[in-house]
Amino acid sequence: MGRHIGTLAAWCLSLAGPACGAGTTETVEPAGGTAARSDFVVDDALEGGLARPEETPAPPAPDAGLPEALVLAERLFEEADLARAARLYEQVAAAPDNGLAGYAGYKLAWCRFNLQEFAAALQALVQVRERLAAPATSQEQALRRATGRDLPLFYATVGRAEAALPFFQRVLAPEDVAPALQSLAEHLWSQGREDDAAIVRNELCRLQPQGCAPGR
Repeated sequence: MGRHIGTLAAWCLSLAGPACGAGTTETVEPAGGTAARSDFVVDDALEGGLARPEETPAPPAPDAGLPEALVLAERLFEEADLARAARLYEQVAAAPDNGLAGYAGYKLAWCRFNLQEFAAALQALVQVRERLAAPATSQEQALRRATGRDLPLFYATVGRAEAALPFFQRVLAPEDVAPALQSLAEHLWSQGREDDAAIVRNELCRLQPQGCAPGR
């Protein structure tokens, strides 16, 4: 899964439970697989439906133009040829100093998600966040925001509810942790995982007790 796994991604891989666990075979169907979720949509015109972010940051526009591999990967993604698209995105993401690695890694994560390779998808998203720890351009800032928005959805497919708070505290900025927990609870509830949603909401109440009803 990429040639470089940095500190956040390595920690993600060692997280207790299945979240980011290499080789896990247990998967959970993402949030019903419909366009009802607020943070991803499904294109029913594509065979099987293609989950994608509602707002995808545009790729950078180098002076020399986009590399052929990325142009082809984008076309294959739109055609739902996800395995081939993933290989090309991975190739672009591994190229040194091309200014496109973050974007390619982000789209690679969505390929993995659509292929139901949920642990690999979460790992890829964490790697992008690590790569963009200090975004230098508006495009990189947009990508970093997108990874933060998508993390709860991706985590819901493989992560343990009990491990969500330390995971988000490690990966996200402090001010983004509570919104991520709220989003995760909503995803878990929509999957019919009420007990897990309650665990996450209890963690949210511990983190922000002023936002919870008395006695909860």
